[in-house]
Amino acid sequence: MSSDYYTPLVYTDAVQYVKPSEVYGWEHGDTYDALVDVAKEGKWEEYNIPPAEVVHFPNGVTKDLPNVHYVIVNGHHRHNAAHQAGEKFPVLPVDVGKKGRDGYAESAMRYHGGGTYDSKFNPYKSMKDKSPEWNADGVPTKHILKESTTISDYWDDMFKVEALRDPGILESSIYDLLHDKAYKLGRKKVDKIDLQIGSSVYDHAASGKSTSFDYVTISYSGDKEHPDNIDDLLEHGRVKVGSRSFKAKDVANKPIYDLLPKKARRETPHEIELGINVDLY
Repeated sequence: MSSDYYTPLVYTDAVQYVKPSEVYGWEHGDTYDALVDVAKEGKWEEYNIPPAEVVHFPNGVTKDLPNVHYVIVNGHHRHNAAHQAGEKFPVLPVDVGKKGRDGYAESAMRYHGGGTYDSKFNPYKSMKDKSPEWNADGVPTKHILKESTTISDYWDDMFKVEALRDPGILESSIYDLLHDKAYKLGRKKVDKIDLQIGSSVYDHAASGKSTSFDYVTISYSGDKEHPDNIDDLLEHGRVKVGSRSFKAKDVANKPIYDLLPKKARRETPHEIELGINVDLY
């Protein structure tokens, strides 16, 4: 990277297209073919997929790795897609502080199974704020938010969970999500649950989030007035995905990715948001 690396950052100046071999991150076996296609075609901006956030090591991560200049903070799937495609991909250096930088480097070294990290090899310098511009057509960057989870109650008849996750959430089953301890749904008595799944983007310029959802709805269809619990709902419920309907017990343990229409699978190649709306009784 140029010597003015620590000048005020602008995406169009700071974004680098780099070889996957210049970046350390872990491998994902479930990276979508759709994202690999994006990497092959170099259509990151066209599909509004932001640069992978990385920590920059000007001298190389260690003296034995002079050509490895980046460690991934957020964007392992993008890295893996570029690796599979054999193409360069966009990265954006971000400031995570000295402790964070050292932590990412040490984790990367442990994952790749060799060498030790010397923090003095790359003296830490703080970075100034960046101006979010990325798309070639001048449209403000719609940058993926960090993973977060919020749980809130709406009166007595609605329980809502929102979480931003990576694509691995689509590899989860309905059973896995509804039994995730983070959501505490096991203690809820419910008739219906909507899983809202789709790509979520944040427009810095507009200071707002935009999300395009697909819905997976689980509704009780048993012969009692209400199901006894989540497991009873899955045993005697129906799952609706778009225009398709399934017995819940037949698909509860299948990856959600397999239930989505093919178009929806292709349109969610990177980070996605999960929203769970629960109708209580």
